Amino acid sequence: MAPSESRRKMSHSCELDLFGPAAQPDLFGEASKKPAVYVPKQIYITNALQEFLDAMEPAEVWPWDWDEVYRKIDRTFEYYLGLVTDPADAQRWRERLAVETARLMASTPPEPLGEPAQDLTEFARPEDNYVYVPYPKRRIWSP
Repeated sequence: MAPSESRRKMSHSCELDLFGPAAQPDLFGEASKKPAVYVPKQIYITNALQEFLDAMEPAEVWPWDWDEVYRKIDRTFEYYLGLVTDPADAQRWRERLAVETARLMASTPPEPLGEPAQDLTEFARPEDNYVYVPYPKRRIWSP
């Protein structure tokens, strides 16, 4: 074999095939491709829902400030009820929370959610179905 021929064989065997099969197989197999899903224990979910009811049942008025009341009604209750695995059990919890929520709403009128930062009615464009907010223009530096 001529020296140039052996040099050519070595250079081809040392080159990596960038678009060919992987040199090393997947180290973790198929288990690594499945996403890990955390499912909380039902006892934790029912304990949290029971804590809400324990705070609401003896109260004459809401035991939380109004921001927290709105947050619990809109997000927290539904989040926990969505984690309950038994649909019938979730419906029972939903009814119990609805009864207490209605009782406390009737006993104390809700506070308004807050005033808007500025009156945007002059910028409203009903034909576009959105409100244009005039943000200040950014100055572009020029030398």
